Amino acid sequence: MSNVLSVDIGGSKVIVACVDEFGCIIKSEKQILPKHYDAKYLTDLIYKMTIPFLDFNPVAVGIAVPGLTDSKTGEWKYAPFSGIESLPIAKIISKHTGLPCFAENDVNICAIGEKDYGVCKSENDFLWVTVSNGVGGAIFLNNELYTGKYGNAGEIGHFYVADKSYVCGCGKKGCLETFASGQALRREYLRLTGENVGAGVIAERARNGEKIAVSVFKRAGMALGKSFSYAINLLNIDKIVIGGGVAQSLDLLMPFIKKAIKKYVFCQANKNVVIERTGLGYYASIIGAAAFARRNIK
Repeated sequence: MSNVLSVDIGGSKVIVACVDEFGCIIKSEKQILPKHYDAKYLTDLIYKMTIPFLDFNPVAVGIAVPGLTDSKTGEWKYAPFSGIESLPIAKIISKHTGLPCFAENDVNICAIGEKDYGVCKSENDFLWVTVSNGVGGAIFLNNELYTGKYGNAGEIGHFYVADKSYVCGCGKKGCLETFASGQALRREYLRLTGENVGAGVIAERARNGEKIAVSVFKRAGMALGKSFSYAINLLNIDKIVIGGGVAQSLDLLMPFIKKAIKKYVFCQANKNVVIERTGLGYYASIIGAAAFARRNIK
C-alpha cells in the first residue's frame, strides 16, 4: 500500500493531507491564508505544512492549483485573485520534499478525483462544476479529461448569461461567475437588502422562506441551468456533478436549474440528464490531487 501527499490551495486556505490508495484521508491539516500574500510566503507555508506528513512515507505529491496551470510542467501560470503567475510550484515543492510532484488546475483535479473515487467511476462522459468563490468546470469525454489545445478547457464560469450583472474578474460582463458564485450571491443580497452576509446565511434564510433570499438563489439557479444547457447541447453529456461550497445549497438551486434546463436544452437529443452533488464532499480537491499524482507516477 502506498500513500500520496496532497496539497489543496484555495482562495483563503491551504489544506495538506495524506491520502491512501483507496482515496481515504489518513490525516489532514488546514491553514488560513492572509488576505495578501506572495509566492514565497505560499511555498514556504506549504513546505512547513508538508514536513510532518513525510512520516507517512508518501510516494508523490499532488497539488490542486486555483488558476491556469500547465499540468505537464507543473507551472502555475496565472491566478487572478492573488496575482501569482509563472510559478514552477511542482518543481519547488519537489525540491523541498524530495518527491515527484505534480500540479494541475483544481477544478480538473476534482473531476479526476470524482472519476477515480467518486460518483463517476462508471461514467465516460461528464461535466464537473465547482461553485464556490468562483465558478469553474472540467470535462471528461470518452473516459479522458479534456483540457483543450492550451490546457484551459471547461471555463464554464465565463459562459455568457446576461448583461445585467457585475463586471467579472475577467473584465467582461455577463459571466456565469457574476450570477452563481458565493461572491455573486453575497453581492446580490447586499444590493437588494443593504445587508452584507455570506452565502451560508442567505441559504439559511431562503430555507426559512425569506423571499429576497429565495430570489437570490433563483437568479443563481437559472444562470447555472442556462450555462449547463450550453454544455449539454454542445457535448451531449448526460451527467453534471457539482462541488464547492455553494453546492451545499443545491436543494435551493436545483428547482431553478431544472427549470432553465427544460427551457434551453434540446431535449429530444439530450434525454435523462442527471445533476448531482459530488460524492467526495469538502475534500474533493485533496482526493483529486492524490488521484492526479497516482496517474502520473512512473
